[in-house]
Amino acid sequence: MNTQEETNFERIEAAINYISRNFKTQPDLDEIAESVHLSPFHFQRLFTEWAGVSPKKFLQYLTVEHAKGILRDKQYSLFDTAYDSGLSGTGRLHDLFVHIEGMTPGEFKTGGNLLLINYSFAQTPFGQVLVASTAIGICYMAFAEDTLTAFQQLEKRFPNAVFKQLTDTIQQNALHIFGQDWSHLKQIKLHLKGTPFQLKVWETLLKIPSGQLTTYGQIAAGVGAAGSSRAVGTAIGMNPVAFLIPCHRVIQSSGAFGQYHWGADRKSAMIGWESALAEKERQNILPYDGEVFYYGSQFSIADAQSFFAILLEDIEWQPDEAIIFGKHIYTKRKAAWYGDKAFQYTYSKTTKIAKAWTPALLVLKHHVEAQTGQKFNSCLLNLYHDGQEGMAWHSDDEKSLGKDTCIASLSFGAIRKFAFKHKTTGEYVYLMLESGSLLVMQGTTQTHWLHRLPPTVKVKTPRINLTFRTMLDQG
Repeated sequence: MNTQEETNFERIEAAINYISRNFKTQPDLDEIAESVHLSPFHFQRLFTEWAGVSPKKFLQYLTVEHAKGILRDKQYSLFDTAYDSGLSGTGRLHDLFVHIEGMTPGEFKTGGNLLLINYSFAQTPFGQVLVASTAIGICYMAFAEDTLTAFQQLEKRFPNAVFKQLTDTIQQNALHIFGQDWSHLKQIKLHLKGTPFQLKVWETLLKIPSGQLTTYGQIAAGVGAAGSSRAVGTAIGMNPVAFLIPCHRVIQSSGAFGQYHWGADRKSAMIGWESALAEKERQNILPYDGEVFYYGSQFSIADAQSFFAILLEDIEWQPDEAIIFGKHIYTKRKAAWYGDKAFQYTYSKTTKIAKAWTPALLVLKHHVEAQTGQKFNSCLLNLYHDGQEGMAWHSDDEKSLGKDTCIASLSFGAIRKFAFKHKTTGEYVYLMLESGSLLVMQGTTQTHWLHRLPPTVKVKTPRINLTFRTMLDQG
């Protein structure tokens, strides 16, 4: 007997199928609801509970135009490798949580001889799955319309293994990835049978952030096999772990979603569901009088470390200077100023002249612009050697930045606390900035709020912060 959750997804899937077949006529809510035998009211409620957004909003995520927009925004990445930079609007990167370990040659060749595999069935937002695990990690996950057929497919993959129907802690942890809160998700280990090329492709798929899309050609470039889209497509089609290895995020270069081993409608449902979640996560962290959005980590751990090393080496760092009571004060913290041209930027009664962009800064600038939809012409960088170096309460409200300016802040290195305080009410808000994260301050934030990076003795490692700004024309 189907559970209510499974029945609900079947209706969602049927609605998506109806929309796909009738997209030229653009069916309205009443027509879509009728196709799944629900009243418009009940269908709207069902859909909103499942997706977190209305059907009308959800449909926008399924358009070719939306997909093309995502692909267009993803053209910038570290060293021109398609997904080494893990560009993300939300930071929900599978490669931060999922680790692949290949089976030994013996396990591979013998069809899992002597392997003990636990398996169980579970409900997800996209239907029932069969999930299987060895003592090392998850070895298989597939959507299961029929439990007997699903188990037979598992047996076929490991013909010599010993199977036991048992829900273990490895499976329970892995299933948490279907939830909307990953804050308590432990690392998921995958114990996979595959060729070296297949394993390389699957590892690359982990770098596609939730809510984002890529193409077969970009994955081919990412594994160093440009021009081998067909071979990459075959490897993707052999993915043995649904959703955990997010092959559903790979689409055609035209923007069409294409086929999926577990059903094209399910693929559309996943893409729309993740897009809605990504937009939902971008919530204003200020209670009033301003707009601050935290996008989380934008890069894989490896690329965040690479950018930190490049910036540390290539930027022309200088001790920051301020004039206090007529005296020139030089800080241990170092700073640098870069831009489209030799902008002059005055703060703390000192003036800095912008230097020309470095290649790494241009990559980061283009990425931030793609994520925010804003254009920036300059960047102030700060190097904090450890937690004892911070920044006092201030606002970036200089006349040269204009009124209600947008400032995008990237952080690399040590995780640091960042705080806001309302100028009138004194209300206090703070968050932790992780390495590779993007924070955007806009609207009336600088008019009504102060911000600071408080010092702390607990942090012993350095941090680099980049604040991208738009300087007014200085003539």
